[in-house]
Amino acid sequence: MTILAYTLPNCDTCEEIKEYLSCNDIEYEEQDTSSQEGLYHFRNIYKTYRDKIRKDEDGIVLPCVIFTDIGKVGHTLEEVKNITMEEI
Repeated sequence: MTILAYTLPNCDTCEEIKEYLSCNDIEYEEQDTSSQEGLYHFRNIYKTYRDKIRKDEDGIVLPCVIFTDIGKVGHTLEEVKNITMEEI
């Protein structure tokens, strides 16, 4: 399963999700959206998942964890846990 984690520096929820995935030996690819490369990568995948990516008054909610093989997206630790328990 391909898991893409779009994160920001100094983001507590981002760190919690990365720790959860790592501690459970779940492989993922992290993209730091504060970098040009990470932002470019996110913009490209956003086109495919825009209807599932949460937005608020400030814009796109990060972290954003995309499970590409099953088309699911999680933004909180609880959402990511639920997806991994159902699918992995």
